[in-house]
Amino acid sequence: YDLPRQDQIELTVRNAVGEQIETLVLPLNEFGAANGTFTLAESALPGVYDLYPEADNYSGGISFQVAEYRKPEIELTLGFDQQDYLASDQLTGDVSARYYFDAPAAGSEIGWNVYVRDGFFSLPGYKVGPTDLVYYGFPNFGGTLGTYLTGGTGTTGEDGSFSVNFSSEAADRTQIYTLETVVQDESGFPVSSRTTAAVHPEQIYIGLKADTWIGQVDSEVMFELKVVDWNRQSAGVQNVEVAFGEVTWEQVRTDQFGFPAFEKQFNILSQGSFQTSQ
Repeated sequence: YDLPRQDQIELTVRNAVGEQIETLVLPLNEFGAANGTFTLAESALPGVYDLYPEADNYSGGISFQVAEYRKPEIELTLGFDQQDYLASDQLTGDVSARYYFDAPAAGSEIGWNVYVRDGFFSLPGYKVGPTDLVYYGFPNFGGTLGTYLTGGTGTTGEDGSFSVNFSSEAADRTQIYTLETVVQDESGFPVSSRTTAAVHPEQIYIGLKADTWIGQVDSEVMFELKVVDWNRQSAGVQNVEVAFGEVTWEQVRTDQFGFPAFEKQFNILSQGSFQTSQ
């Protein structure tokens, strides 16, 4: 592919009824690329708009949607009663539905859903939590919110409030819970809101750090251990059981397509009990 010889390109913008509303003349850089902006009029018609080059020797174009802004009649505010929970705790989400003239939206039906995805507890310089030995991870099939956990409906009280209660699940790593609520105003227009909270597997986290990435036979490898709370502050004196060993993988079966399945084996070489400092 060769770069175009001209130093600019002319683009046309047409509205939903085919009327030309803008012409853009954009300079091309050394890579044959251009960028530009234009402002839609406040009276612009809603619908699908087209942007494309006028020259005969160019092909392509894009379409974009223009919609009228409609202010919803109800405003939803949503939040968990705390930002951090322990796995298996009950989570409480508080919903408030109010009209924009600041009256409570009493008697409104609220739909709610809860989604869960893996989170990450960061302790700079240390490895925390179980090691993910899958080099390429797979995304949540439920989308960016995660996997669907539970849901239901409820009705706001006289003050426009409603509470959602559900239990978190046991897990071996940090998880992010997303609560999504949806209400329809009197015209049927949906309004939604989301909030998140972190659910921790234990009250403390253990971070490990080795003094080298690669060890040698008959040479000593030093490890540093750090125990912190959810706020990454020292968890004080803690009794810790430590095991050092070799990991191997053994084939345990072959699936219906002939692919082998492996199981991790941990051969303990040494172990001991330690107590962290203050």
